[in-house]
Amino acid sequence: MAANVHADWIPADVAECYFQDTLCFDLPEKRDNYNKNEILLLFKKDFPQGLVKQVMKDHGLESLSVNALDSMNLKLQVASTNGQDPLEIEKKINRVYEEIEATTNNEYFTNASGVKKTSIGVYPKSLTGASRALTLSNGENILIGMVDGPVDIKHKDLKGKVIQHSLVDFNPESVAEMHHGTTIAGVLVSSNDRIGIAPNARLLSVSAFEYTDENKARSSSAQVAQAIDYAISKKVDILNLSFSGGKDTLVKRMIKKAADQGIVIVASSGNNNTDEPKYPAAYPRVITVTAVDHFSERYKMANRGKHIDLAAPGVGIMTIAPGDRYDFATGTSIAAAHVSGSIALFMSKNKRLDRLLITETAKDLGKPGHDIDYGDGLLNIYSALERVVKR
Repeated sequence: MAANVHADWIPADVAECYFQDTLCFDLPEKRDNYNKNEILLLFKKDFPQGLVKQVMKDHGLESLSVNALDSMNLKLQVASTNGQDPLEIEKKINRVYEEIEATTNNEYFTNASGVKKTSIGVYPKSLTGASRALTLSNGENILIGMVDGPVDIKHKDLKGKVIQHSLVDFNPESVAEMHHGTTIAGVLVSSNDRIGIAPNARLLSVSAFEYTDENKARSSSAQVAQAIDYAISKKVDILNLSFSGGKDTLVKRMIKKAADQGIVIVASSGNNNTDEPKYPAAYPRVITVTAVDHFSERYKMANRGKHIDLAAPGVGIMTIAPGDRYDFATGTSIAAAHVSGSIALFMSKNKRLDRLLITETAKDLGKPGHDIDYGDGLLNIYSALERVVKR
């Protein structure tokens, strides 16, 4: 297997890598958002497992798990580095082996919904025209996928609407563990007419985030990749990604695969108040969403950048919470869910999303034209849907 193969590999930063189904070499100069004691090995499904074991033995690695990424025809080996530097292991393996790609197991965090009590929590639907859009469409025959934390599928507003597949262990009685996922699910499909954007859509919840004692929900490249792969296998129409992290070759490739399958991908820009791109929001073919308040002003912690596509309500939003309760949530996570639900209304009438129509009908905010704060502006789903219905 030894060869100078990576001289012929395509760097992950260039377009050729993104648009080809190939192994791509990606060694960013600075990385710190990865598990310091794990490494990922990717190889074709028919590659002999015995050879993988030999590579791990030669490099002092210990197997933690092996899973298939069926949509990519790959296997994903998660291995412990036993105290070795994952970046050094990555370099060594990628310089020698043609059939195996090594990469770090990067961290992701949900774009946590900060609670902000407000008396105007029902403004979102009127701001984007979603209330009027519901007279034209209710999201019927659309399957929305979400990769997030666990959802309280027993909530009265979600009964019969959600299929849950969990890649992580969680306590079904824990409000904290299910809070973020449940708030997102509520905005997407709640039967409460003050909350749910697409009440007749179905929801596939793929739980890949675990609650931590830092009051955050954390995941990894391996878990997110498996979650996206599962969503692809279930043929979701829309995929909501309300989380963020750093650049990640594996997750980028999974998003490309999902987009190639016709899945509309929506991601939150992040709540770091920075113009440094966060991912998966900054990847190509992702609809990136920022959050605004009831005055259509940017949420003060929302990230900015040229990659921002749309703005949607995300400050003081009324939604559901675990245990048949309700809460108010703030953040770009909620705004992304608003856009995903709205796209479900659109696709219920036209399965081929007209992305240009969505941006053309948006209400321009901030500087004229596309800008780093609001993208193409505030979503106006009624205007976009009305054009489709009248065609």
